[in-house]
Amino acid sequence: MTMKSVENYPQFYARLWGALYLLVIVLGGFAEGFVTDKLIVAGNVAASAQNILACGIWVWLQICSSWFWQFRNCGLSICFSAESTNR
Repeated sequence: MTMKSVENYPQFYARLWGALYLLVIVLGGFAEGFVTDKLIVAGNVAASAQNILACGIWVWLQICSSWFWQFRNCGLSICFSAESTNR
């Protein structure tokens, strides 16, 4: 399979990164809105630690969504920096 060039297929890459950005929005909302509310108890560190230990899968889901966001940003920066150096 050959790589598609950004110059030859700009709409393909725009749609790809747009879809990834929408996925980041959904995962970020899930991580910040749902997972954080389930784990953190305001003013009670011991209860927060207990929640984090008891709900390990939620913590991993939040970490994975954060990693996905970081990798997407790295991919975007690499794509655009490589494209700007080719000009």
